[in-house]
Amino acid sequence: MRLYLTKPDVSRIYEFEIYYRASSPVRLEDVEEGMQPERLQLVGAWPNPFNSSAAIRLFVPELMEVRASIMNSRGQMVAQVANGTLPRGLHTFQWQGRTDAGQAAASGIYYINVLGVDAAGQRSLQVRPITLMR
Repeated sequence: MRLYLTKPDVSRIYEFEIYYRASSPVRLEDVEEGMQPERLQLVGAWPNPFNSSAAIRLFVPELMEVRASIMNSRGQMVAQVANGTLPRGLHTFQWQGRTDAGQAAASGIYYINVLGVDAAGQRSLQVRPITLMR
């Protein structure tokens, strides 16, 4: 958990990271085969809404070509966060709220568009909204 504290009369932002260490993370190898998704799965983005950076997570069920893009409400690509072959597993990508040209994207609702193509040529498309607040 990340906590930001600000004071109206002070021009400082205090940042704290809090960790809960009493538990261990779950590894994909520890989960039974039947419990894992059989298709490409866009898990989502965190935090949402966000103002500086969002982590986009997706699960790839087998080796496949994956393209993850950020689209605006007019269907135009704003940024590409992933493009290539990914192995089976859970993957995390960051979007810094910038266009591919390096400019800050405007506040608004965007769409994470993830397209996967497996070895047999089967296509899978997942779309989720994400909100950028400057």
